[in-house]
Amino acid sequence: MRHAAKDVDDARIIAAKSFPEGSGKFLQQEHSYFERNEGQVDSEVQYLNHGKDYSLFLTRTGVTVVLPETGRKAADRTTSQYFRLRFEGANPGAEIAGIERLPGTSNYFSGSDPKQWRTRIPQFGRVRYSNLYPGVDLIFYFRDGQLEYDVVAAPGADASAVRLKVERANADLTPDGDVAIKLGAKEVVRLRKPHSYQDGEPGRAVETKYSLGGDEISFALGPYDRRRAVTIDPALAFASVVTSNCIPYSGSVCCEDSIGDLTADNTGVYLTGSTYATTFPATSGSSTVTTTSSLPQTFITKIDPTGTHVLFTAFLAASGGSSIAVDPSGNVYLTGYALTGIAASLPAFPLTQGVFSGTVPSNAIGSAAYAAKLSANGSTIVYSTLLEQLVPSGTPTANYQFVTPVKVAVDASGALYITGTAQQNTISRILSVWQGVPTTIGAFQTTPGSMFVMKLNPNATGLDYATYIDGTLSLGGSAPVGVAVDGNGDAFVAGTVAGSNFPTTPGAYRTSNPDPSYYQAFATELNPTGTAQVYSTLFGAGTENTLAAGMGLIHKGEWF
Repeated sequence: MRHAAKDVDDARIIAAKSFPEGSGKFLQQEHSYFERNEGQVDSEVQYLNHGKDYSLFLTRTGVTVVLPETGRKAADRTTSQYFRLRFEGANPGAEIAGIERLPGTSNYFSGSDPKQWRTRIPQFGRVRYSNLYPGVDLIFYFRDGQLEYDVVAAPGADASAVRLKVERANADLTPDGDVAIKLGAKEVVRLRKPHSYQDGEPGRAVETKYSLGGDEISFALGPYDRRRAVTIDPALAFASVVTSNCIPYSGSVCCEDSIGDLTADNTGVYLTGSTYATTFPATSGSSTVTTTSSLPQTFITKIDPTGTHVLFTAFLAASGGSSIAVDPSGNVYLTGYALTGIAASLPAFPLTQGVFSGTVPSNAIGSAAYAAKLSANGSTIVYSTLLEQLVPSGTPTANYQFVTPVKVAVDASGALYITGTAQQNTISRILSVWQGVPTTIGAFQTTPGSMFVMKLNPNATGLDYATYIDGTLSLGGSAPVGVAVDGNGDAFVAGTVAGSNFPTTPGAYRTSNPDPSYYQAFATELNPTGTAQVYSTLFGAGTENTLAAGMGLIHKGEWF
């Protein structure tokens, strides 16, 4: 075991080796594509992009940009900050097409009815509005991860005919020649001063600046050869001052996009986490703001080994991903939290039939741990199940637990191993119908503790075993940081624990904690049935905190 090295960092090292041009490249690529709308959003939308700090919706009449809300309370999160750039005087019948087809697809899983899922949605590098104005096309694309658009005027066409009306925001011309778009007093987007050119040898620059009349933006071009095409090339820069101050749903999750975990194999890099990507904020022909989901979604993204392309992105509604694993066939395994007891008008977490725990009653308020398996192309949920079950009638609230998955591993048979924490619910005002860790008969430890290991069978129809691993007196802050499994089905778990009752095996490196007020790192090996420890030891001097941050298993008996 080593200290201060996380599994996620190990995966980043693998990712960096896969991307010779820079390990940050794949993070840029994560959002750099357009999806065709195939029912995942309002029918008015033709193409969309969920960027890191925004969502962009391309419609026949213009562009809608949705941004994180600022300073709103949770109860007010029925609206979103957004503005539109409407194409004034444009051709309503302009052809809108995705070009530069990318290898990736997008997949949306919301609710438990597969008929409502939207899968294998194609992704494109560019979207082109053809003949939006007479002889003038508009093209949206990404360059180095930044959203840009080109206005391309054919020979003889008038590029100055393009007019973008700013709606629901204010526009100011800056001394540098940019257009600053503000929501209230805050600048949220800046349209950089355009660079224009004509094709030729060499290319000829054309002096161009924005013309701002009230809420309308147009382009003023200097002299150029109208017998040749001209391209106006501005960029959209999203201001960093836009942040989300929302209050988490049920007080349990953050209101910002985050990466929970990543892993890699020889076919690419896989990421999971949570995102607050928003929906389209208004219906066609209406200025009324519609309800926008304030709930997170688990995202799963696979990027190719060169860091050039997103191979797929999938979203699981009303949830957040905390860990990810991949089997030799490329199937993807996840764990995280699923929100329950949400309003019927909001998207629900997808659950499949015949699984260990696949029913959510209407009074199931809060969240529950989940596990899911996706096909190698991300377009099919093989299974999705909760890892908690209903509290038997009459069970005291004090016996409830908050079960939080931390890490997963998968064995050769497809069985999934999940480790995490279980914290006692001592807040009587929080109601839940979920019981704690569903320990199995004969498990190593059935008395409630604060850390657990579960083994979910390959079909997710039941638990092969579920056990606590830390005794009964570990203190707050104790947590596992990794789980691995060997070819025999032994589960290896590492983490940090405090207290005096952590179970160790005779003859282990350290069998007790000299000072229970300090944290110790631990390593535990469970047998294939979860009924006994093969070995278990603590690490650390006992006179200071020794914290485990990650683990890996080379082969049986060798840790790092």
